[in-house]
Amino acid sequence: MESELTLIADRLEKDRESLLDMTLRNPLLNYRTLKGRGVDISGEHSGQVYDTLVTQGKAMSFSPSRSEDESVEANRPDLVLQTPHTKADLDRRLLNTYYVYRSFIEEQGVNALCIAFGMLKWREPKDDRELVAPLVLVPVELERTNVRELFRVKYSDEDVTGNESLRVRLNESYGIKLPEWLPDTEGPEGATDADEEPGNVLDAYLAEVARAVEGKPGFAVDTAPMALGLFSFAKYRMYVDLDESRRGDDFKLARNPLISSLLTDGFDARPPQPYESQSLDDYLEPATTFHVVDADGSQSTAILDAASSPALVIQGPPGTGKSQTITNIIADAVAHKRTVLFVAEKLAALEVVKRRMDQCGLGQLCLELHSNKARKADVLA
Repeated sequence: MESELTLIADRLEKDRESLLDMTLRNPLLNYRTLKGRGVDISGEHSGQVYDTLVTQGKAMSFSPSRSEDESVEANRPDLVLQTPHTKADLDRRLLNTYYVYRSFIEEQGVNALCIAFGMLKWREPKDDRELVAPLVLVPVELERTNVRELFRVKYSDEDVTGNESLRVRLNESYGIKLPEWLPDTEGPEGATDADEEPGNVLDAYLAEVARAVEGKPGFAVDTAPMALGLFSFAKYRMYVDLDESRRGDDFKLARNPLISSLLTDGFDARPPQPYESQSLDDYLEPATTFHVVDADGSQSTAILDAASSPALVIQGPPGTGKSQTITNIIADAVAHKRTVLFVAEKLAALEVVKRRMDQCGLGQLCLELHSNKARKADVLA
């Protein structure tokens, strides 16, 4: 039994690590500001910018290079981020970045927009190229009230993160152990609250990273660079969620019978259920049937299966009523005082089921935990 648990745990850990893209196509390992989008931020103190955005929760705008416009919001310098871009280039970059940022949210329900603080300069073995990787990523929102207004960026209230892809890559390739940015304290390991100067937490973390790579040829920390860019964290969040060290012994994934079956010997064939070959009416009591939207025979059978089976797969081409079936499954489970977690890769799939729940008067039972609805304050409210 223990050997099987070890086998499953090892397989899960390998699958977990495969979620992190370790190639140099990953901007978390090899960051470059793209020609068409993303914004470099220059001439600012990273600790002060971090304090303004994260600690104070203030919105900030962007200014073109000083050589082009010396007067932009000169009376509020602390709320303006200086960039090296010309005004035309900056406007184009912000607009393109905004469109891609919105498409991530609308299609996947994920905010991929961050301001990166601090960069690690590093080199691959037998490669003369200097690579640059961001060290701390602050999720932000990019908005403007109308087309004539300036774009402003503000902290989205999601977790500030360190660069876990870089941390894993350097540990595997070089044995360099970068400190973790701990999301529960929003700071590095061992950080204290003794010094509350602006940007203290960020500065302390970047200093710890610098100590971790000190003396390593080709490695150096540059605390000055900041950049607004798109970094997809969908797989990173899965990587964190699969961390067994965060779970108690009774909740280890390797001990879950469903996961154990998936990763070892598979599932035993289930005998046919009587309602699959007999009249469904004999098994659908009106007083205990909670179909809140229309369901045909195959859909009703799937709903009964979902109520009695530990796991199942429902397949069907577009237009065959899968979202209706999911809505009915959720309603039936809730009516029997069960809790349902509904997960989908595409935001549209979540929205269509939520819309059906709203139309049935059951929307108040739903807690939305995606895109801009995943802010801590909104979830707590």
